Amino acid sequence: MSDVIAIESIPTVVGKTDAQPADVGYDPRYLGYLDAHFLGLISRRKIQCASYVLARRGKVFASKAMGVLRPGADLPFRPDSIRQTASITKLFTATALLRLYELGKLDLTESVSRYVPEFATDMHSGITIFHLLTHTAGVLGDEGYFLEPYPFEPLHKHGGEWIKRALAGPLQAAPGKQWIYSSFSFMVLGKVVEAVAGEDFEDHITRTILGPLGLSRSGFRLPEELRPEVCVTSAGEGEFLPKLFDPKRRPGPPRSFWGLFSTAEDLSRFGRCLQGGGELDGVRILGRKTVEALGRNQIPGTYAFYWGARKSDYPYGLGAQIAKGEFVGKGSFAHEGSGASCLTVDPSNEFVSVFFVPSNAGWTAEAVDNPNPIIWGGIED
Repeated sequence: MSDVIAIESIPTVVGKTDAQPADVGYDPRYLGYLDAHFLGLISRRKIQCASYVLARRGKVFASKAMGVLRPGADLPFRPDSIRQTASITKLFTATALLRLYELGKLDLTESVSRYVPEFATDMHSGITIFHLLTHTAGVLGDEGYFLEPYPFEPLHKHGGEWIKRALAGPLQAAPGKQWIYSSFSFMVLGKVVEAVAGEDFEDHITRTILGPLGLSRSGFRLPEELRPEVCVTSAGEGEFLPKLFDPKRRPGPPRSFWGLFSTAEDLSRFGRCLQGGGELDGVRILGRKTVEALGRNQIPGTYAFYWGARKSDYPYGLGAQIAKGEFVGKGSFAHEGSGASCLTVDPSNEFVSVFFVPSNAGWTAEAVDNPNPIIWGGIED
């Protein structure tokens, strides 16, 4: 088998749009550049497939997918194909938490121990919801963040004891002093949402965000009829899916850090809601000022080891990354998902970008970072 896939043999599917690029001030030549970039990555087997949905001024002007849904299959990847969003789930968690904040149900400066009793210790009682939301709690960072050579056991293997397991030993930093990317923090935020809302985390996200916005192909436990439409990149990943959908899985963390399945089209609707100040098609999820806070640096002057990059002043919003790129407008925010997906909201340019780049390669700059200057380069006014 050749190491290179002939570009003309790569299936391509065009999705639904509301406008032509010129109607929203976008140069269509850049869509050609973007297609060529993704097709080149697929041809060289850097990624299995790609999809993107771009919107400006509330209108989708580009929607396309290329590549195959599953290895060895002839089914094409589509803009409405379903894929794990991984850590983009965290942006939904932040939205749910901030919605409860807007409703007066909690305060971001409260001690987490009010809602999660395992934090009621001398060491952890000073950790606030804000600390968790901004990855500055000093608790367990993600595996590999500090370039540690040996993996630690995943928390979900500890059942109902996962919080105590993660809090064992000293803090990795004093609360508020360092940015340490921590999925554990968002697991705990899922527990906070459950305690405040009085319902299961996944049910709450479905009731307050997915349902109202009409994200009908998104969810944590997809119905049986949608499961064949989930994109997987290996046989092992396909075999693991039933475990994720099993309602009888043993006790463990809420999937508030990773676990939402969605499509480029559904994520675009969510992004357009945030770009529209928290409202889409007459449905309001968040207030405008809250959305502005998502993209405002909340931790100025905070050090981050950042996988060895040692950033002296790493900016971060309220549960969202400050969007990267020279062309991205002020106040923009984003979230990536395990190097295979990205959602970016640029309010100043009235622009929303979503793309999936599923592969087994993990994070690579050419798949995750390099598309952004191409995408933003087409904005004309």
